[in-house]
Amino acid sequence: MENEYTNTQHSHLPIEEDEIDLLDLLLTIIKNKRLILATTAVFFCIALIASFTITPVYQAKATVFLSRSDQVIIDKKPEGVYSTSTITPEIITTLFSSTSVINKTKTSLPESERASFVSLQADMDNKTKVITLTAAASAPDTAAATANHAIDIAQAELHSAIETRNLETAKLEDTLAFEIEEAKKSLSEKEVDFARYIQKVTPSKDKETSQLLYSHLELEKPQSATALFDLPDGGLEYLRYLREIQILEDQYLLLQQRKMALAELRRPVSIMALEKATPPSSFIKPKRTLMVVLATMLGLFTGVFAAFIMEFVRNAANDPKRAEKLAAIRKSLSLKK
Repeated sequence: MENEYTNTQHSHLPIEEDEIDLLDLLLTIIKNKRLILATTAVFFCIALIASFTITPVYQAKATVFLSRSDQVIIDKKPEGVYSTSTITPEIITTLFSSTSVINKTKTSLPESERASFVSLQADMDNKTKVITLTAAASAPDTAAATANHAIDIAQAELHSAIETRNLETAKLEDTLAFEIEEAKKSLSEKEVDFARYIQKVTPSKDKETSQLLYSHLELEKPQSATALFDLPDGGLEYLRYLREIQILEDQYLLLQQRKMALAELRRPVSIMALEKATPPSSFIKPKRTLMVVLATMLGLFTGVFAAFIMEFVRNAANDPKRAEKLAAIRKSLSLKK
């Protein structure tokens, strides 16, 4: 029985030796508190100095919208009318982020501020179509000036694009005017031919039949159908004339609609500022408090880790078996070198 108890007691010894003793961990931390505090203090000082040496970044915002943004599209047709479109908020959003606007905005700044960090970003609200222009710079006044200058430069770029578009629109209008006159002329000639045909196929005294044939919108009436059957070819030539006139009328109306659409493109478009940018009161980068807190925590963990490594090395040096293992490791490392 005693042997059994002794064996049971000895069987638990290896497990107890492998268990982590929290008191030993606490003792290791206390023994190396100077190292831990010194490491934490070093990280704290580095982060604090870095937070004050990093160039701050200020952000200013302005909101703008288009005075008009109609969707007018002219498709390319065989008649010679080419496609065009209006200025949209999406185009203006892209314009603000273009290299041309950014470079011209930087050039418009005072020479002392041109070398500073400057960035532009435009975002559009899909519901309201309002564009938010965000400018970032190393000084609050520079950030506000960048946003406001970008609006003026984008407006100038827009005017240039509109002038180019108006020149193209004028060419399209000339083409349309010519095509409208041609369609009108063709329609008039076809109507004259139609009138001569009716005079030819109806007796001069039969005014009632002539009137029925002229009022081609009433062909479904019985008397109109009778008048068609009385024609020499059963009304086939008459129907051909009607079909050609209808095609010319549709073409004429379509050209008139395109002309009205082109006139819409000439309406002025401008970028209106809802709220201009003002110098911000504080910077957005660097986040000094966050930097110092994270660096302090990293220094604390680094110090504790270093303390445990040093304690492990001391214990290994006092233990013959671990000392042999450490010597073997050093030897293998030296051989590799």
